[in-house]
Amino acid sequence: MSEEKQRTALVLYHSNTGNTATLAKEAAQTLEAQGWLVNQIPLGKAHEGLPGKKPDLVLVGTPIHFWQVPVPAVGMIRNLPDFGGAGAFVFLTYGTVFDGNAPYQLAMEIEKKGAKVLGGASVMAPHNFKINATQRLGDAFDDFGKGQPDARVLADFRATVRSVAAKVEGNVNGFDINALRSPKPVITFLDGLMPVSMQRSALPKVQWVEESCTDCGKCIRNCTTGSIQARDGKIVTNHSTCFRCYQCLWTCEFQARTANLEGMAKMLRGLKKMVKNPGTRFFV
Repeated sequence: MSEEKQRTALVLYHSNTGNTATLAKEAAQTLEAQGWLVNQIPLGKAHEGLPGKKPDLVLVGTPIHFWQVPVPAVGMIRNLPDFGGAGAFVFLTYGTVFDGNAPYQLAMEIEKKGAKVLGGASVMAPHNFKINATQRLGDAFDDFGKGQPDARVLADFRATVRSVAAKVEGNVNGFDINALRSPKPVITFLDGLMPVSMQRSALPKVQWVEESCTDCGKCIRNCTTGSIQARDGKIVTNHSTCFRCYQCLWTCEFQARTANLEGMAKMLRGLKKMVKNPGTRFFV
C-alpha cells in the first residue's frame, strides 16, 4: 500500500502589533501537529519565500482596520500567485468595536486568487489604538480586548483550523462564504457610505518629535504604506498616504512619534457603547 500523501499548508499573515501573528503561529503549530508540512510567511515577504509547489491549504490572516481588511494587506494579497484550487481559511483580529464585513471581504480576495474558502475566524484581540506612550486601548480595557484571545478562544481557533484541514483531507468543499458577511448589515451599510479616506481624515495625524529621534529608522522600516521617509535630516510623513495604523508610534521606543490620541480614544469608547460587538466568531 502506498504511503499517504503529506499535506502542505501556507500560512500568510499581515500583523502590526502581533495579534494576527499570534494566530498565524497557532494555526501553523496546529497543522504541524496533524502531520502537515507548513510554511509560515508574513504577507509583506511572500514574494521572496513562496514555495514553488501549490499548497493544499492556504491560510491568510490580517487585522481589521476601519472595519475592513487593511488597504496595504489587500494590495499584498492581489500580488500573490494563483493558488489553483487549494482550500483556504481566513482569520482576522480586531479590537472589539465592530468587525464589519471584513471576513467576507478577505474571503472574496482569496477566492479571486483561485482558492476555495472553507472556513474562517474573526477573533477579539487587544485594540492597538494608543491612549498614551506605553498603553493601547486593548491593554487597559476589557471591552477592547484586554487579555484576549484567552485559552478557550485559542482552543476554539485550533479546533476550527483542524476542521478546515479535515475538509481538505476529505476533499470536502462545502462552505458558503456568505456566512462570513456582517452580522449587522445595517451598520455595515451605513459605514460603507463613508469612504475610508473620510474615516482616515477623522483620525489625528502622526507628528515627528525631532529632539527625541535617534534616527534608528524603525518607523520607516515598519510603515507598510511607505509614507515615512528621511529627507534632508528630517523624518517626513506623507499624510495623504498614511492610513493611521499608528504602528510607528508603537514601534518607536523613544516617543519620537506622537499624535493627539486622547480625544480619539474617548470617541472609540463612546462608539463601543453604541455598537454591540458580535465578539469572536468561528465559521466552518
